[in-house]
Amino acid sequence: GGGRWLESVWYHWTSLSCEIKVKIDVEGMVAVVHVPDGVPDPNDGQKKVLPLVDFDSTVSFFSVHWDESNVAAGRLAYPHKSENLCDGGEIRGDFCFCSTSVQEESVFFSLPTRAEVLDDLHIGAFDPTETSLYTFQEESDDVKVYTKDGAYAIDTIFRVVDEFNGGFLYLKNMRSVVSVCNGAFQFRNGPSFYNMANPDLISANQEMEAYLQALL
Repeated sequence: GGGRWLESVWYHWTSLSCEIKVKIDVEGMVAVVHVPDGVPDPNDGQKKVLPLVDFDSTVSFFSVHWDESNVAAGRLAYPHKSENLCDGGEIRGDFCFCSTSVQEESVFFSLPTRAEVLDDLHIGAFDPTETSLYTFQEESDDVKVYTKDGAYAIDTIFRVVDEFNGGFLYLKNMRSVVSVCNGAFQFRNGPSFYNMANPDLISANQEMEAYLQALL
């Protein structure tokens, strides 16, 4: 028979925009929520997304590093339904529902120490000697620097020795921060390898490993 069975059963790509928001619980744990424009379900007229990014269905909460640098002593560094009334966000039951924006910037503009690299850089990189795009810039006893055009930039790569296994650790000269609730709160952007539209086991394993390292 006719009808719109396919539209009601399967998910489809859309050319419409989709806002990425976050659902934050009372402990500061975060879940990603997708809010697409349009895309109504023909049965009930409601917008539909995958359960793991739906506000009501998701149980995929994860821990993040909230920025506490500008928070008064004894106050929470994340949106909370009672302490700060989800400042800039929306209260939904026990949760805060907030908009997001991502800011990315360079961290170092001159040769840092190994301790500074490990303290301030949290985004991994590939071995720059495996591509012709990078050239050696400068080094100290325990830090080696590779750049693309001879100047420190957001894509500069630092090499240091991993204290846990003695191998080399490559880190990108980037700070990536997620602002939520119209910029009232911020947390360090976490690693992501998992493609929700085409999930696979190896990506899930890699993301989990990178996520656990990011929590250190």
